Amino acid sequence: MVYKWRIGYNFKADPEKAAKVMNKLAKTGQLNAENLVEVSRPKNAPLHDDFEWDDTKAAENWRKQQGRCMINSLLMIPEETSLKEKEPIRAFFKVAQVDNSQYESTAVLIRTQNGRDALREQAQKELNSYMGKYRNVLEWTGAKVEIEKALEILQENEA
Repeated sequence: MVYKWRIGYNFKADPEKAAKVMNKLAKTGQLNAENLVEVSRPKNAPLHDDFEWDDTKAAENWRKQQGRCMINSLLMIPEETSLKEKEPIRAFFKVAQVDNSQYESTAVLIRTQNGRDALREQAQKELNSYMGKYRNVLEWTGAKVEIEKALEILQENEA
């Protein structure tokens, strides 16, 4: 089997060496983030250089991750909606096409064609990523066809 890092992830470690470490943990039922950090503590460990070992920097990075989680978790119920039931939706989206890849209010995005286009493109990107991640499961269950239909509808709605 050949291993590689997913596009957009720039780890220093050779993916083959990373797979070896992770497979070793998985074989003993111990592959989780905590154990991966522990086996990577020694300076000569294959994954050591991909972790931040300075506790001050690591703490600041963790707070930023918590902030991202907060932003991504906040929901809103739109006042004006065509939906029969007012379902909560994400309050903010990070879309690359809008304002230098900052989070933008969903309420603001849906008011402009550029914002709606950015959301549609983001939805397509995420659905394609989801299909890549769960390809086998989607094929086994027949759900792949439904997601492909959703992607076609998004494609048809391009401005």
